Amino acid sequence: MTVKRPEGWVAEHDGKDARARTEYGLSETDDGNTLLSYHTRVEPSGFLTNMFSPLVKPLVKRVFSKVMETFIKALEEEYTKKEFATG
Repeated sequence: MTVKRPEGWVAEHDGKDARARTEYGLSETDDGNTLLSYHTRVEPSGFLTNMFSPLVKPLVKRVFSKVMETFIKALEEEYTKKEFATG
């Protein structure tokens, strides 16, 4: 993982069946809130993974999106707790 404070971070994974790179960005919105954005690129490796990649891609995308929704919700809840504790 590479941290690019305070703008975001990059996480990379190099596994047996695929490589992935996710870039997370933090930016301030016009109303003073923080926007978390991310982009993930997954590159399958190996003959079978490449062959079945088009079939599996929608499932992987759905699972990853669900995981990110949970992650973002947890971040928001944690931030809210700290904001009320210090505010």
